[in-house]
Amino acid sequence: MSDDRQFDDTGPQISHGGHLSDELGEELEQLRSHGEVGEVGYGCAPAVLVIGCQRAFTDPESPLGAEIGSTLRAIRRLTAAARRVAIPVLFSVRLHAGGEEADLLVRKRPALAALVPGSALSEIDPRLSPEKGEPVFEASGASAFYRTELAACLAGLEVDTVVLVGSMASDGLRATAAEAAQRGLKVQIPRDCVGDRHGEVVRTGLLDIQRMYGDVVEIGETLAFLERAHIESMIKVLE
Repeated sequence: MSDDRQFDDTGPQISHGGHLSDELGEELEQLRSHGEVGEVGYGCAPAVLVIGCQRAFTDPESPLGAEIGSTLRAIRRLTAAARRVAIPVLFSVRLHAGGEEADLLVRKRPALAALVPGSALSEIDPRLSPEKGEPVFEASGASAFYRTELAACLAGLEVDTVVLVGSMASDGLRATAAEAAQRGLKVQIPRDCVGDRHGEVVRTGLLDIQRMYGDVVEIGETLAFLERAHIESMIKVLE
């Protein structure tokens, strides 16, 4: 598990792309065009939240991992754009902290037992390392809100829109999207920035989020939103 690996698309790209990407795009468009779902839209104070991009999930040598280099590259592009216009970037990692509830989750998915604090697999992939001052929330459950200070942090930043990216499309990402929506936050997910061990999980997870919790969009739309939010915030400062 080398720290200096370059982004590599030679392994199986299960996050998106090719037939899966085309199929997902068509299904998302059908949901919109048929009026089956609405759009939550955008607020004016976004934050980018990176979910579960730990070595356990991004290294193909890990029992939980896969080669999702194109996903990580898209996330890095998005976080760089956010930092450039002073949009907050936050991280959440999944840890196994012990206790009855966590032990039940490990009983269902034994490989999660490796996600102990301080282990190599628990570390954020060095290709997406947080910058100084960017918070990292340690969740012992699927949602990034579970027993963390994430909600308080978002409230303190007066965030109204959460841009969710990362791995675990049907687990951490979906659970966080559901709780964010229940807390009154607008949820936006650029689908190029979502990866998982199985392509079908990405598809079903994102379709479910689109149906129930937020908007699944193209990365270009998200980048334009971040730029627009920055400009609007600067205008408010000058008023």
